[in-house]
Amino acid sequence: MDQDKKVSLRPFIHKSDHALLEKWIKNSHIKEWWGDPDKIIKELSEPAIGGGEAIITIQDKPVGYVRWQIPALEELLEA
Repeated sequence: MDQDKKVSLRPFIHKSDHALLEKWIKNSHIKEWWGDPDKIIKELSEPAIGGGEAIITIQDKPVGYVRWQIPALEELLEA
């Protein structure tokens, strides 16, 4: 990878980024890892409780999506 390329995160804006995320999720190489696109899109339509989400960019070009949230203690104990 070119060392001069800037990788950054920018806030995920549902109104403008949801269509891009949906397009990515429906790609065959993504479906292979994530499963049923309709189920995933529905899950990602809900805000991350206690966390957030962002678009990963390289040179301001969107290349990925990241989502995080803080799990409840019960979820950690079950893991």
